[in-house]
Amino acid sequence: MSPDKQMLRERIDADRERLIEFLQRFVQARSPNPPSWCDPEHPMLGILQDNVEQLRGFRPDPIVAVGGTDTRLWRYIDVPAFVYGPYPTGMGSADEHVPIEDFLHIVRTHVLSAYDYLSP
Repeated sequence: MSPDKQMLRERIDADRERLIEFLQRFVQARSPNPPSWCDPEHPMLGILQDNVEQLRGFRPDPIVAVGGTDTRLWRYIDVPAFVYGPYPTGMGSADEHVPIEDFLHIVRTHVLSAYDYLSP
């Protein structure tokens, strides 16, 4: 990682709580729906990443995404909700699709992650 990127990352980490509060207020001021988010330190995030890494050989980066899923509805009732899904091939077009192997990978990831999370 370049020194500039490292410095930026350190600044973001140092101001993380202030940044989260700012983003929540920013989104709330511009949206009829209240903002929703999950703690990036929640165990389920690591579980999902671990299972993807074991199944597909890469570790997905956690990202902030626009509210294009219904996970916000779970978060509104204090149920943590994370999204891991297919690449949006042709999303919103006549040729929108998900390859069967990608679909099965996502099902495996979610089933294994739920099992890991709920296991003692």
